[in-house]
Amino acid sequence: MGEGLVEVVAHRNADGNAPWPDSVRLRPGESAEADANGLTGPRAVDPAVAFAWRQGQIVFRQQPLASVIATLNRQWPGRVILLNDEAAERVVSGVFALDRPDAVIDALERGLGMRATRITPYLTLLR
Repeated sequence: MGEGLVEVVAHRNADGNAPWPDSVRLRPGESAEADANGLTGPRAVDPAVAFAWRQGQIVFRQQPLASVIATLNRQWPGRVILLNDEAAERVVSGVFALDRPDAVIDALERGLGMRATRITPYLTLLR
């Protein structure tokens, strides 16, 4: 491999099969993602967004609300559940503090006209 090139390798499952590519080569400014469904990439990544966590921030740039909620659910110990399927594709942009989940929910209420119902500190319903 050459300079500035990284290879991401996925391990095969117990039966020796992998329903996704075994590896993905990444250049500067690219990312890959691995989950239970496999390995995806390469895809372009904005370094300011990808490394915002180093400053305790989370950044959303023109992302669908459904994607924002999925990210929040990975970052925080609670769950946010979107009860309005029609709002899932509404676009969200903003920079938020990772340690202030309520501020993100408040911003979604104000910016998108959503209504949040906090059942517990670990469960929020968004409509």
